[in-house]
Amino acid sequence: MTGMAMPLALATGAVAAGVSSGMMLAFSAGTMRGLSRLPEAEAVRAMQAINVSVINPLFLGVFIGTGPLLVALSGIDLYGGSPNRYLLAATLVYVVGVVAVTILGNVPLNDRLAAVDTTTMGPGTWDGYAGAWLRYNHTRALAGAVASGLLTLALLAPSPGSP
Repeated sequence: MTGMAMPLALATGAVAAGVSSGMMLAFSAGTMRGLSRLPEAEAVRAMQAINVSVINPLFLGVFIGTGPLLVALSGIDLYGGSPNRYLLAATLVYVVGVVAVTILGNVPLNDRLAAVDTTTMGPGTWDGYAGAWLRYNHTRALAGAVASGLLTLALLAPSPGSP
């Protein structure tokens, strides 16, 4: 990439990773705690509704779209012959710590919760779900923040050939 294209793309990636991390932090720090104060069936129904409504272009564009953006930037950077180690690290952290954890951890839990009938569920359904879901979510929040920081460092790192 030439001119301001790469710095702009890195800044976009840093902001997107930070926004993703902030969303996960909001769930860890507030949303899940609030849901846990509800009667169990209400908490399950509320999270079932959240899991359906979050599948929208805005969420997917930022949260999931950041992964392919970083992979593409890393590929361009590697192809250019002078890879930025901060960009490569940010890509690895985001793809593994956010995207893979979501796909392999949170989504299966959400799918199981979607199948729960709140009129016949057993006690402890919410606590079992929320505890496991939050462990994965804390990981995602931290990984998104680390990726954002690494992308900021990538943006600040001198480009090859600069003084």
